[in-house]
Amino acid sequence: MLKPLRRIVLLTALALLATTARAAYPEKEGVGYIEQIDVGASTLIVNGLRFRVDPYAKVTIDGSFGAFTLLHEGMLIHYDYYSISPTDREIFRVETRPEGQPFESS
Repeated sequence: MLKPLRRIVLLTALALLATTARAAYPEKEGVGYIEQIDVGASTLIVNGLRFRVDPYAKVTIDGSFGAFTLLHEGMLIHYDYYSISPTDREIFRVETRPEGQPFESS
């Protein structure tokens, strides 16, 4: 009985550490067109920069719940990301809007 409890406690602690570690990085945002998408590697190129996409990223497509796999090249997106280093960036939120509808200012 103790083994499953230890496992749950350990997994919970690891999840909290991962969340805390990400929170230590500056949050930034951007707007741009998806130039390239690699679903297998969970990466996007936007405005000439490569971003990893968090597996738990919140994706909103035209105001409705979406998924990373529904994004495609040429889409205009607004994205929030952690700037981990000058070459390591991770998107945690991405949204699209219907054609002609602007993104709201933050």
